[in-house]
Amino acid sequence: MDDYLIAGMEQVTLTMHKPEAQDVALVCDAPWEGNTSAYFTLFQDGEIFRAYYRGTHHDEAANKGSHRETACYAESRDGITWVKPKLGLVEFGGSKENNIILIGEGCTNFAPFKDADPDCPPASRYKALASTCNNTTRKKKPSLQAYQSADGLRWSRMREEPVITAGSFDSQNTAFYDTARGEYRAYWRYFTGGYTDERGWKPAGVRAIRTATSKDFLHWENQADLQYGDAPPAQLYTNAVRPYARAAPAHRLSHPLSTEARASGACAHDQPRRRELQTLGGAIDPHHRAERSRRQSQQLHDERRAAIARQRPRVVRLCHRSLFPRPRQPRAPLHVSRGWFCLRARRRRRLARHQGADLYRHEAAARWRKS
Repeated sequence: MDDYLIAGMEQVTLTMHKPEAQDVALVCDAPWEGNTSAYFTLFQDGEIFRAYYRGTHHDEAANKGSHRETACYAESRDGITWVKPKLGLVEFGGSKENNIILIGEGCTNFAPFKDADPDCPPASRYKALASTCNNTTRKKKPSLQAYQSADGLRWSRMREEPVITAGSFDSQNTAFYDTARGEYRAYWRYFTGGYTDERGWKPAGVRAIRTATSKDFLHWENQADLQYGDAPPAQLYTNAVRPYARAAPAHRLSHPLSTEARASGACAHDQPRRRELQTLGGAIDPHHRAERSRRQSQQLHDERRAAIARQRPRVVRLCHRSLFPRPRQPRAPLHVSRGWFCLRARRRRRLARHQGADLYRHEAAARWRKS
C-alpha cells in the first residue's frame, strides 16, 4: 500500500509485513469436498463470519472429477475457529447431513455477498454471481447468472437467462453494492485476445479483469476493462475487488493473483510449469501501482537479458562446429557377388587397351617429328 489514504505521518514509517501461517482454520476433507476445493468467499455478517467455497475432488487415476461440484458453507464467531453446520438442504450420497447449499450447475465459482442496499427486498438480501453449467461444459457458452437468497443458505436464480455474457468467467467473479454510487458493480475474467463465446473456446493474449454496473443486478451496462497505466501485461487471475471499509466509500481494494512467464517468453496459460506466482496488492487506480510496475518491468527485462547471455556460449560452439565439421566415418564393408568383380575386371582390361593405343600413337608421332 502507498500513502494515498494517509493524511500525515510523524515519527512513523509505512511497513509491509509478511503474513505468517498459523493454525489450520478449515479442512476440506468431506466426501463432497476434496483436493480441488477452491474460490473461498468470506465476509462478516453481524456477529458471525460466513464462508462459501467450491467442493470438488480430482481423481488423478481417472483424470476427472470424482463427484459433482458442490457449493459449501461454513461459519465462525471469531474468524479463527470454523464449523461446517449440517444444513439438511441437499442430498449427497443418500444423506442430507452435510454443509452443501447447492450442487451441480453454478457451483464452479459461486461467490455470494450481502446486499448493502437499504431498499433491497428481504427475499434477495444475499446475492451471488456464478458461471453457467459446470467446470467442463461452461466453456461451450460461458456466461454469468444471478442468484438470490433471504438467509444466505437457500438459493434460487433471479431469472433463467444469463445476466452477463461478454467474458470467459473461468475464475472467481465478484460483485457488491456500491453505497457511494448507489449501484451494483461486478468484476469478472476475460481474455485480451481470441474468443470465448458461442464460437468456441479459443482464448489468446493474457487474462484480465472487466467491470460493469447495474441498478437491479439483472441488467448490466457501462462495461469497461481495468487499466493500470504503463504497467506491463500480466496474467491476472482472481480479482478479489472489494470496497475498503476503513477508507472513503468510493475507494476499492484489489489483491489479484498474478502470473508472469519467465524469460523463455512463453504465455503463462500455455506453459503453466514455467510461471511463478505472486500477489499484486494495492488499489485499482493506475498511479498507485506505477512505481511497482516499473520495477517489475525492469526485473523482467534483466531476467531476459540474463537468459540471452546464458545462451550465447552455446551459439558460439555451434558456429565453431560448422566451420570444422567432423571427419567422415569409414564406411562399412560392401558385400557384393562374384559377377560384380568380373564386370570390374573387364572394364579395367578395356581401359588398359585404350590407354595402350593412346601410348602407341604418341610414340609414333614423336618418331615422325624426329625424322
